[in-house]
Amino acid sequence: YALYSSECMLVVCHDEAYLQTKWVKNEYSRFLKLVKDDEKQTDSIAIAFTDKPIEKLPGRDGKIQGIDLNKLGALGKVVDFVDGHTPAAKAKRAAEAAAKARAAQEQQRQFEEQRKALEEQQRLIAEQLEKMKNAPTQTSPSAELSDDELFEKMERIRAEKERRKKEEEIKSKPWLAPDYPTLKHFNKSDFEIVGTELKKYRGNSSDCKIPIGITSIGKWAFAKCKNLTSIIIPNNVITICEYAFSGCTKLTSVISDNGIVNIGWGAFDGCKNLANIIIPNSVTSISRNMFSACTSLVNLSIPNSVVSIGDNAFYHCANLKNVTIPDSVTSIGSDAFGGCSKLESVTFKNTNGWKVSENSDMSNATDVTITDDPTQNADFLKSTYRNYYWHRYDN
Repeated sequence: YALYSSECMLVVCHDEAYLQTKWVKNEYSRFLKLVKDDEKQTDSIAIAFTDKPIEKLPGRDGKIQGIDLNKLGALGKVVDFVDGHTPAAKAKRAAEAAAKARAAQEQQRQFEEQRKALEEQQRLIAEQLEKMKNAPTQTSPSAELSDDELFEKMERIRAEKERRKKEEEIKSKPWLAPDYPTLKHFNKSDFEIVGTELKKYRGNSSDCKIPIGITSIGKWAFAKCKNLTSIIIPNNVITICEYAFSGCTKLTSVISDNGIVNIGWGAFDGCKNLANIIIPNSVTSISRNMFSACTSLVNLSIPNSVVSIGDNAFYHCANLKNVTIPDSVTSIGSDAFGGCSKLESVTFKNTNGWKVSENSDMSNATDVTITDDPTQNADFLKSTYRNYYWHRYDN
């Protein structure tokens, strides 16, 4: 039973001779068959060895992950391997893949909209030209214009409309501006950048534009930047690491786009003036302490991409009043809304199957009845079951 119910297999051995032992070979051969039959993931088996490097198993083509137990950090690699195949990790990977698929669909949708808009503009220009050509000569000065002049005039009108549309788009997505900084052209004294990771912000400006091309904002990169009031995060950024903006007490504005997938622990911890933030619908998890002590937050919209809300995620958001938990969320950590004394309305889009437990492994869990009463739900999260772990089970 253990072989079929386990998510991964770690073969621990001294040398390759051990792999030929009959009962050992029988066990990993059965697991490899499950992999071959797509009942297990292709990377769900690894070898931990103490002698010469082992990267292959008899009966399997290609290399598999090998962990040298004699090397520093081997235990961490073993833990990472096991953690990477838990149900939660699988759910996170599935959610990330779904988020990327949604982003690709959105990009395709925008492309189609732009194509249709261009076709419509061309149709309107042709229609207007035809009307101007057929208009009475005595009342229309434009009738004296040649076809080329009429077309030129319509092109100027179209170009002006496009310019205004672009200006509006740049307001919501500033990185589309032609003079926006990139990895090739940015103020090097303001940033410490390694590869495509922004390691540290060294500037003193109240407004910061992260260069296009950055894919990751490192740990503590902007932490305790006391002058920072606004930050623009372009759509290349995928990861915001732990405590990246922690303690930025004057930060009031964060402009970002759908592209960010991972936001680490405490990323905006202590940003007490951050009153509004739009969580991108590519984010799959609101991690531990992500918005703790953001005391100016009042309303919160959690996107449908989010699967889990971590421990203390919104701890001591003292002015938070309204929260909607989307259908995608299946777990809420302990004290996620602890200290949210003004929380008065929590709407669950899926009220079925919720259980609570004092233990993170959900042992001894009990049913909790979620209703359409947002006030009662708020009391559950901030008071009655404040220190409990929540999980929703699909029937």
